[in-house]
Amino acid sequence: MPIAARFAPPARRRIRPLALAVLAAAAALTTGGLALDASQLVPSDARYGEQAPTWNLLGAPDARAITTGSREVVVAVLDGGVDLDHPDLAANIWTNPGEIPGNGVDDDGNGYVDDVHGYDFVGDFPGGDGSPTEDNNPNVFAGDPAAGDGIDQDENGAADSAVGHGTRVAGIIAARGDDAQGVAGMAWRVRIMPVRVTDPEGSGFYSSFVRGLEYATANGADIVNISLVATLLPESAKAAVRAAAAAGVIMVAAGGNDGGLVAFPAAMPEVIGVGSHGSGDEADARAPFSPRWPGVDLVAPGSAILTTDVLAESAEPGFAWATGSSYSAPFVTGAVALALSLEPGLDRAAVLRLLSETATPLPDGAEPGWDGAGRLNVGAAIERLRRAPPGAPLLHGIDLEAPEGDFIVRGLARPGSRIDLLVSPGEARASAPTDAEGRFRIGLPAAAAPERLASLTITAWAVVSEADGAERASAAAGPATFALPRLVPLAPGWNLVAWAGATGPGAAVLADLPPAAERVFAWDGRGWQVAVPGDARSQVDRIAAGDALWVFLGGSEPAVWLQRRSPIPTRTLAAGWHLVAWAGETGAAVDLPALLDGRAKAFLWERSSGGLGAFTRVAPDRDAVRALRHLAPVWLFVEDGELVWPGS
Repeated sequence: MPIAARFAPPARRRIRPLALAVLAAAAALTTGGLALDASQLVPSDARYGEQAPTWNLLGAPDARAITTGSREVVVAVLDGGVDLDHPDLAANIWTNPGEIPGNGVDDDGNGYVDDVHGYDFVGDFPGGDGSPTEDNNPNVFAGDPAAGDGIDQDENGAADSAVGHGTRVAGIIAARGDDAQGVAGMAWRVRIMPVRVTDPEGSGFYSSFVRGLEYATANGADIVNISLVATLLPESAKAAVRAAAAAGVIMVAAGGNDGGLVAFPAAMPEVIGVGSHGSGDEADARAPFSPRWPGVDLVAPGSAILTTDVLAESAEPGFAWATGSSYSAPFVTGAVALALSLEPGLDRAAVLRLLSETATPLPDGAEPGWDGAGRLNVGAAIERLRRAPPGAPLLHGIDLEAPEGDFIVRGLARPGSRIDLLVSPGEARASAPTDAEGRFRIGLPAAAAPERLASLTITAWAVVSEADGAERASAAAGPATFALPRLVPLAPGWNLVAWAGATGPGAAVLADLPPAAERVFAWDGRGWQVAVPGDARSQVDRIAAGDALWVFLGGSEPAVWLQRRSPIPTRTLAAGWHLVAWAGETGAAVDLPALLDGRAKAFLWERSSGGLGAFTRVAPDRDAVRALRHLAPVWLFVEDGELVWPGS
């Protein structure tokens, strides 16, 4: 992800969180006296009874009876950080699967070192003058600089007033439910990606907001909660919002706390803007601080909300009563997370239509349209989604499962549905059920695929069975074409293979190495680098996609190298020797004679039946090109000038 240049705009251009107040423990919860119905789901959380009136008002128990969320759904919280160790949040904190904790290396190649649980674009920055000093830990806990310095930097009458803001927001979205402790959030099983962009005083630079949103988008967030506001946004921030929307990220933002126009970014059409209704006898009226229509898509509770807080920092250790539209937005975010848990393919337009059409209309009073479509009714929304024809499944791709060598088609669809596949060539059919979180994996025998087949084309449907035996099928996903991975046989001794990973060795290349591999050599622009498997991370610091490796296999038994396909960048080669991987799908994707044009010689390593290898000159003709397999390693000698070697 490209890193934007840092800048420190004046204070008036900062973004800030929307908390009006964190009420003391003695504050009365006045969200109405609705009693729990015996038919509703009652979790074991110790303080759920205090939350129940709010959840019942929104129909949350009815929604949770259908789904409590999926681990596949990731919600980024762009805010002031999150208490990662909070017992009601720890189990739901997102972990970056490509990052190895504490090794000081950017293992997944995303531009951020050790971003194991998100990232902190503020760091040890108390607010006031100066600049952020970002770090890789968005955690907020007592004694950490992220918890403030005890000085009222912004002179608003309260020092470090926003320390717990992100933790409170995260708790409304995804505090672990039914765990016999604390409180419950809207979606009990989804994952929270903490992205810290504001300081303990609640201010942040636009550059931090932009980079934080870019980070969330690039690292797999499905939804982003933005309980931050600005009167205006610079074009860089608007562009980041538009880019996230174009990438399919659903953004939900708080509308503001000054009772006036909807603030940015909630005012942007790419964002779901949320206002607040009152509590108690005023639960059907606009909260005094809530923004007015236009720009409010719907409203949710925003007064006296019991939620998680930074441990040892709050009046009730670990919990707080919070008020403001900051805390209305996460109710809607949690509802979106439940919807995506049931139907992973929903986009922003579909989600907003679902929530708007199922919202509870509220009286206009003297302010027509103040509530947008009305109050969030997550129970009605999820019930409608359950009854609707299933959406098209999402196909995540094809991998190769060793040692059986079956192709595995993976993806997401509605929990409890059956996935039917049509696979070409050959018009083969396969099916399998989804699990409780909507995941599916369907095996296709690799032996059924011709040896030189480079890809499979798949069409998929999700099928739901009714009580009367009838079946409802979704729209088709696909046809989508996926490149096939291969198992490359390795014999004892030296083998030349191509590394198809996208970010370097990391855990993946170690997992791919056969146990009998004793030494690995990688060739890059600096020459040879050598590593034994256990030390590959430290000794081979970067293996680019498409680079070739020499692997020495000890012992007397053959093994296999799992050769995954991945995008391989086009590269410019200077004069001299280069070890590259041929990236053509069938070996004939590029006109090799025109490519070489008399300026280079290509050599292919081939193994004889006796186990020894030799270099063979590849003649620049079409028959020779067809002999090259996808990702076959090739030694290329560029005689003069530069040569552009194609990627895949």
